Order: sequence, then structure tokens, then C-alpha cells
Amino acid sequence: IYRINEALFAYAKGHDRKFPQGATANEVFRQLFIQGLVKDERLFVTSGLGESDLVPDGQINTSEEGFAAALAPGECSLSYLPGYSENGDATITPTIFFKTKAPSGMHYLIVANILSPTKINLSKTGKFPDDQNTDGREILSLQNGLDPKRILAPEAPPAR
Repeated sequence: IYRINEALFAYAKGHDRKFPQGATANEVFRQLFIQGLVKDERLFVTSGLGESDLVPDGQINTSEEGFAAALAPGECSLSYLPGYSENGDATITPTIFFKTKAPSGMHYLIVANILSPTKINLSKTGKFPDDQNTDGREILSLQNGLDPKRILAPEAPPAR
């Protein structure tokens, strides 16, 4: 996730401090390929924690084709939360996260932000309380200023 954060920062540096926007996490992260900031789809799949069925095919097309095959549905396991502000300011730092239940039954929430270290949260129940607050609020909650409706999920693989 560190390399993705670096690429997002580089993207913003070249776009008036604005981070990529899109309707899905795949669309947002595909812009990093278009700008030549990443070249490997495997960066966007967190394996070993219950998502091993997601395997990028390595096909990203060329710049002339708009990298249309990069991060096709089912080739990204990361969600993207655009930087939050009342006026939709795209210069606010976004957050990347991955939430899953591993085959062991343990739930994981990995949260990364360009300005803070990546944090791995573990839970037996699937609830992730915010350690900074004692009122029981969850990390990804309205109480913490994170509107779950704004989260851009990865595109699901086609039904088999």
C-alpha cells in the first residue's frame, strides 16, 4: 500500500494537489497507470487474507488504448475514500483500505493514508472500534467524519 500512496502523492503533485477521482476504486487507481506512476496490477490486490481468488491478469493495454484493461473488475481488492470535505475538495488526502474476513475467521481492516502510517486492525467480530475514542464508534463511521456512502469499492469480478 505504501507504493500506492507514493503514486497518489505523485499524481496530486502533477495535478494542482488534486487526487484522482472516479466512480469506483478501479477507476481511481487506473489513473495511476495512465500517468505512468504504476505498472503492476498486483499492487492493488491484498492476498493471504481471504482474497486469494483475485488474481490480476497482468494485461494493462497501452497508453494509446487508455490502459483500459488495467484493473478490470475483479483485479482490485482495495477500497478508496476520497478526501472528505463539505465542498468536495479533491486536495484533501484520501484513504485506502482493505476489509476482509480471513479463512481463519479473523477480520482485518488495513487503513492507509498518505499522511499517516498504515495500520492493521484485527477483530474477532468484524467490528473495528476507534482506539482514539472511548464511546465505541467504529473507525469507518459517520461519527469519525467518514461517510460510508462516499467509499469507492473495487469492482466485483464478473459472475461465473
